[in-house]
Amino acid sequence: MRNSKVTSMLVVLMFLLVTGIQAQTVTPSKKYITKELNNVSNFSSISVLGSPDVEYRQSNGSKTTVSIYGSDNLVDLLEVSTVNGVLQVNIKKGVKILSGERRLKVIASSPSLNQVDIKGSADVYLKGTIKGNDLNLNIAGSGDIEAENLQYTNIFALVKGSGDIDLKNVKATTVMSEVNGSGDINMKGSAQKATLTVNGSGDISAEKLAATNVVATVAGSGDIVCYASGQLDARVSGSGDIEYKGSPSVVNKQGKKNSITGK
Repeated sequence: MRNSKVTSMLVVLMFLLVTGIQAQTVTPSKKYITKELNNVSNFSSISVLGSPDVEYRQSNGSKTTVSIYGSDNLVDLLEVSTVNGVLQVNIKKGVKILSGERRLKVIASSPSLNQVDIKGSADVYLKGTIKGNDLNLNIAGSGDIEAENLQYTNIFALVKGSGDIDLKNVKATTVMSEVNGSGDINMKGSAQKATLTVNGSGDISAEKLAATNVVATVAGSGDIVCYASGQLDARVSGSGDIEYKGSPSVVNKQGKKNSITGK
């Protein structure tokens, strides 16, 4: 009988412990600190799960740096590690942060960057000029990606969800953008070829992306606005529209041709 009571008490204690861990709630303090991480190896990709923000700059030479800025009682709740060249960022499991304001940010730099993945509500800011061969930007959720100046051979941007991608200045040979949700993609700059696809209700605004040749496809309710100076291949099979600027020398229209108009 005594053993039975002891066993029951242990079960209750274990339940309370597990429940407490699963329901850990933290209110951010108003004291902010920066924590330098010295055990992070080189990376060329960033993967963010959840809500932590990331600010990235391309470094000179071979230097890689990572730090965490935020409330002093939150920085240790963020898990940051490098696995196979990927900088992984996420909140520890079972932690809920009570705040209407973002109070955690990872500040990172590396010699090169070829991919950014967001799963959740995090925002990633690509600061300054970043150069390379191929760059993949992927959002699956409500997070955003904002880039100031990208100089790549090939850039691919994909939105699955309600998040947005804002590329303020692009210089590329090829740009491919695709929206499969309600989010938007905005692009400015120049490219030799742009392939733009909308399969959802979101929009692609690329009228300030000076592209020579453009392939634009709308298969949803979203819209595409683009610029083409050479050839435009446009197709609409949904309820959305395609508008184009640039007076392209060749315009091929397919599908709902009345939904494809010049501005």
